[in-house]
Amino acid sequence: EQSLQHSNLVIEKSEKENYSKGLTKAYLGYSGIYFIKNKLDISTSYLLKAKEQPYVKENPEEMYQINFREGLNLHALGLYEEAIKKYKEAISISNSIKDDEDRTNKLVGVYINIGDIFQLKKESDSAFYYYKNAYQSQTTNLNNKFTSSISISELYVENGKLDSARKYLWFAKYYAEKLNSDFTDAVYSQVN
Repeated sequence: EQSLQHSNLVIEKSEKENYSKGLTKAYLGYSGIYFIKNKLDISTSYLLKAKEQPYVKENPEEMYQINFREGLNLHALGLYEEAIKKYKEAISISNSIKDDEDRTNKLVGVYINIGDIFQLKKESDSAFYYYKNAYQSQTTNLNNKFTSSISISELYVENGKLDSARKYLWFAKYYAEKLNSDFTDAVYSQVN
C-alpha cells in the first residue's frame, strides 16, 4: 500500500510538470506491485502506459524492462509462446544498452526465463540451452548464477542424471553462501 501511495504521488507531480521519466518510473512501479498481487491485467495496463511515454523511446533500459515484464505477465498466465516473443524482443532491445555488464545481466535474466518456459513445456534440450547460456555467461550478478545453477540441477533431476544434478547443486550452494540471503537459503533448502 505504501508503494502504491508513493507511485500516486509521483504520478500527480509528474503529470503537473509533464515529466515523462517520472510517469514511466511510476507506471513501472505500479506494474510491479500488481504483478506481485497477481493482478496481471492491471500490471500489463501500466506497462502499456509506460510504453507510450517519450522517455521510454530514448532509453533502451526502460524499453527492455517493459518487454521483459510483459513477458513475465504472459509467462505467469501460461501464454508461453507470447511470453517467448516478448522475451526475445527484450533481448533485441538489450543490444542497444551501452553498459556491457548491465546488458549481460539483463540477457541472463531473459535466458533463465525462456529456459523455464521450455522446462515447463517438457522441452529439455531447449531448456538446457538457455539455462547453460545463462550459467556460462560473464554475468556478475550472483543471483543469476544461483538461479541458473538451481535450474540446471532441477532439469538434470527430471532427466534422471543425478550426478550432474549434484554438480550444479553444489554450484548453487556456493552462490547461496556468497549471497547469504534468506531467499537463496530458502530456495536452496527446497531443492537440496
